[in-house]
Amino acid sequence: MFEIIKNVDLIYHVKEYDVVLIGTSIKNSLGDGFQHKVGRSFPYVIEANNKTRYNDKSKLGTVNVVGENPVFCLCYIHCGRYRPDLYPDVVSYEALEKCLDLINWNFKGKRIASTIIGGNEFEGGGNPERCLEIMRNTLKDCDVSVYDYKQIPFRDEDNHKYMAIVEMRTRGEITSEEYLKRKKRFLWEKKYGLYKQMEE
Repeated sequence: MFEIIKNVDLIYHVKEYDVVLIGTSIKNSLGDGFQHKVGRSFPYVIEANNKTRYNDKSKLGTVNVVGENPVFCLCYIHCGRYRPDLYPDVVSYEALEKCLDLINWNFKGKRIASTIIGGNEFEGGGNPERCLEIMRNTLKDCDVSVYDYKQIPFRDEDNHKYMAIVEMRTRGEITSEEYLKRKKRFLWEKKYGLYKQMEE
């Protein structure tokens, strides 16, 4: 099965799957969007990524398998991107296909979740339709859910979440006590991600 889920952030559903795919560069960056949220919520993914050799071109087209329940697959599909205005499409489609082929072979029959890997600005800025076609053609033996949504820089998203809490308080929709609870929850998630239990 190959399902596309629109306008839903994958980070809220990662624990529903056996395997979660993350597109990244050989420069060990998990800097923004979904990949940043994974790093924030599951720090061992960052640690495993940072243990690989920085800017090692031999990593391109390889997969770093990390953790369990779910398993995270770091797919090295591009060499880095510093000028999206000049170089909007830096993903290596060949590397993407190699990574997905490895995943299809090693995780046959498993439930796999992914963004449109390689098809957003934080994972190589490739053509989403072409990336989807590669995913559909390569992950033939897996049960795949692709989350298609607009990813935004984490600072912008954090600011938006916090301002929403402030505005609710300003409009009188929540009490001062509820505001403090929500603010603490926001600060906790900002530091530790979604899945670490908040202390009393």
